Parts: sequence; C-alpha cells; structure tokens
Amino acid sequence: MERTPIFLKKCVYISLFAILGVLCATLIHGVVEVLYIQLLLADFERYGLGLSWEVWIYIHNVLAMALWIFGFVFGLYFGSYWWQVIYVRHDYPWRKEKYRWLAKYFD
Repeated sequence: MERTPIFLKKCVYISLFAILGVLCATLIHGVVEVLYIQLLLADFERYGLGLSWEVWIYIHNVLAMALWIFGFVFGLYFGSYWWQVIYVRHDYPWRKEKYRWLAKYFD
C-alpha cells in the first residue's frame, strides 16, 4: 500500500478542522438564536430594541455569516496549530506529566 503524501494528509487534517469550526459556529448560532427568539416572542417591545422584524432578519443574516467565517478561520488556525504540535514537533500533550491521566486514551 502506498503512503499518502504528507501534503494531502495535512490538507485533509486542516480542512476537517475548518469544517469542525463551522459546525461549532452553527451550533453556537442555533443556541443563541433559539434563546433570543424566545425572548422576542415573549415580549417583543422589551427585547426588540426598537427594531422591526425585517431588521432582525438582516441582523441574523449578517451575524450568521460572520460567525460561520469566524468558525472557518478558527478551524484553519487550530488545524494548522495542532498539525504543528502533533506531526511536526511530536509534542504530544498527553505524554507530559501534567496530562498523564489522558495517556490511557491515546497510547
């Protein structure tokens, strides 16, 4: 069996982290949206901040896109960070004395 080129492995690793970032951002977005829409439906005059539903939809679209972009960039950053830690420096955190309790899961 041929070895997978290291560049392809790195691209897949970082891409999966980026997808994980987008999924986490979507989860956060969903939780915040559900909670705030419940407040808006309960008392729109108090929690609506004087804005109409159309403005709230616009705010929702802008913040959703910003959160997805943030999640994607966050995933790219941490994907390349953990690539460096695990595959380049071979500095496994669970092998340090402080994290010895994790060793049973990874070794």
